[in-house]
Order: sequence, then structure tokens, then C-alpha cells
Amino acid sequence: MAGQNYLLLLNNTFKDHILTLDAHEKRRLREKLEYLESGLWDAGIRVKKLKGISNKVVFEARLSKAERMLFTLGRHREKTAIYLWGIVKHDDVGAKAKAILPANTPFLQFEPRAEEELPEVFIDDLTPDYYSQENVEEKSPEEYGPQKWLVLSDEEWRRLLLAGGAESLEIQLFLTSEQAHVLAKDPPILLSGTAGSGKTTIAVYYLFRGEFADAKRLFLTYSPFLRRFSKRIYDGLVRYTDMENDARPPDFFTLRDLMTEILKASGASFDETREVGLKDFEAIYASHGLAKKYDAELVWEEIRAIIKGAKPPLNANRCKKLVSGWRSAEL
Repeated sequence: MAGQNYLLLLNNTFKDHILTLDAHEKRRLREKLEYLESGLWDAGIRVKKLKGISNKVVFEARLSKAERMLFTLGRHREKTAIYLWGIVKHDDVGAKAKAILPANTPFLQFEPRAEEELPEVFIDDLTPDYYSQENVEEKSPEEYGPQKWLVLSDEEWRRLLLAGGAESLEIQLFLTSEQAHVLAKDPPILLSGTAGSGKTTIAVYYLFRGEFADAKRLFLTYSPFLRRFSKRIYDGLVRYTDMENDARPPDFFTLRDLMTEILKASGASFDETREVGLKDFEAIYASHGLAKKYDAELVWEEIRAIIKGAKPPLNANRCKKLVSGWRSAEL
């Protein structure tokens, strides 16, 4: 795409929809979006200024007689960012449209307080009140949930055109300045955050760094779900890239499976009868002096969290005491 002043971003739902299109439909959509990235839409457009929702302005760009593409405008540093939300049937932002609209975006179905039909739009000519999309660095409003925005560059379009059907293909995430700062750091790194804050995604992107391509890489997690999820993201990111046939792809393990592999490699085996589950732990814990003070399941979860990498709330003096006890064999 030739334009340099406009940043095209799309969400996963829109990306998944593109993957279902045939080659002709993909090329046709790309041609349309090249105009948009150059700051022009000349096929007719409806502009809706919605009630409430922080005066959100939604553009419904005419793709064909039957379809309109929804987008909003925002700013990112010195560039105009164009956020592509989805494609809907003409005059039907309703039940059928939900299949190709992202979750947590009820504003796309709100009634407008003002509406105008335009034969064409030059984005450079629009006044500031048309720019209603918050920056990706900002917290999303309470009325809808956050979106993961993807970069629609020439390289990513090439990969989308090569993909057939609804196969698993991941497009590069548009990184916030904080995420980019983390990824630029050399290891080792301790990354702490709440559930859903993006730790796993950042870890997978770290494996994707070019300078690590020939290195031995391991992704280790406690959760079988996270192992599968992370490997799927990585495989989707490298598809149709130079790293797809990497001679040394990263290994994805759960802690349990890695321990089993290590034991197998040393000629030993894992005795599953000795594995302690919650019920076994409750029986062991029942005879402990603190059993009446602390709930067994809470203690169990705390131990699991530490194994998974949580940082216990220990102060410096307590750490010194523990180290001293360890050195004197009193711990």
C-alpha cells in the first residue's frame, strides 16, 4: 500500500472474516482499502454521530450495493489511525451483522443523533470532531471492551492473500509504546501483570524476535490451555514468513510435561501415584498446625501460584533471615 500518512488497523474479527473470502474478494477488498489508506473514499459513505458514547463518530463506507464497512478515526502520534471494525449488510447493523462485528462493541448498533450521506470523503479535509476513536494507549471507555488492533501492512496483506479458507493465521499486533519497550529489552526479563493484561502475547512475540531465530527457545507454562494457545499464536505469526520453516522452532511445554521429558531423558520415569492433587494435599495439610487457621484450598492455590512464578510478598529483613537460616542449615 502506497500511503504513508494513514495507519490502517483492524481487529481479529475483521481479520478472520477476510480469511473466509476467496482470492478475488480479497484482492477487491485490498484495492478498496488502498484508497482509504491514501486518505480517500470515493464510493459513497454515511457518517453517523452517535448518541452518548463519548460522541463516537462511525463511518459506513460503501463496498458494494449490499455491503458497508464500518470504521472510526483517531490519532496516533503524527499519523491518522483508521480503525476497521467490520463489514455489515446495507442498512442492517443487526443480527446478521454480528457474525462479522467484534464483541463488546454495542456502540456500532446505537442510534445516531446526526447522520449525513457523502459521495466521497477526503480524510485530510475532515474537522477534529470526526476523530472520535481513543488512542490504543488509552483505556477503553466503560461502554465497550478493549480491542486488540492489528497492523494491516503490505507484508500482512501478502500473507492474507496467500492464506486459504479460515486457516489459523495471526497478523502482527499493533504494539503500545509500553509493549514495544518490553520487547526491545534483552533477557532476562520479569514481566508482572494481571490476568488478561497481555503477558502471554508479549512472551510469544519475544520468541518471534529475529535475532533469536537460531537460538534454542523454550516457552514454559503451568497451563495446558496456555501452552496450546501460545503455540497457535506463534505458528500463526510465522505462517508465510521466512521463519515458517525454521530449523529450530521454539519448544512449548507445560511444567509437568517438561519434567516428564527430563526424567525420560535421564532414564528415569515419573511415578504418577506420587503426584499430589488437591485431595491428597488436604489430607496432608489436615495434620498441620495451621490447618485450623488457613483454608486448605487457599494454601494449595498459593503454593501453585508460587510454582507458576508468583512473587511472594516478602520484605528484605524476612529474606535475610531466610537466607541466614538456609546457610546455617536451620531452615
